[in-house]
Amino acid sequence: MSQYPPSPNPYGQQPHAYQPYPQQPYGYPQPPLKHSMLGILSLVIGLLAGVGAIVSVVVCAMVIAKHPELAQNPDAFNDPNWMQNDTDGSMKQLVAGGLGLCCSFIFLGVGALLGIIGLVVGPSKKLFAALGLGINGLAILALLAVWAIGEISS
Repeated sequence: MSQYPPSPNPYGQQPHAYQPYPQQPYGYPQPPLKHSMLGILSLVIGLLAGVGAIVSVVVCAMVIAKHPELAQNPDAFNDPNWMQNDTDGSMKQLVAGGLGLCCSFIFLGVGALLGIIGLVVGPSKKLFAALGLGINGLAILALLAVWAIGEISS
């Protein structure tokens, strides 16, 4: 042992700048878990893509209601006279609605995949991942049901 007291550090720094993250001893509560970012993203994608799919179905239904000959005769799309005489923009609306449905279906698939990954990966809260997976899955099933009803009715 030294007979002199330890001298303070003249530079004012801690002698050991790096200190490892302290481990929680047994019996002490662990820090709270955070929500899964993938789960939150899955939920947001599911909500936005679900609303987009609903809007696309409504747009397509409005065009079909305005032009019932399209529902009765599927070959009407191949008629160049109908496409050239499209003065009210119905064909553009129908194409936009179809593209919206396709994009919504793709985004719902991506959202469902992110929900699955959010449930599996890491120690985090799984609420948003489960909600996102549920909403994306239900929206995919609803779009498949709309497609099946359209195929049965034609």
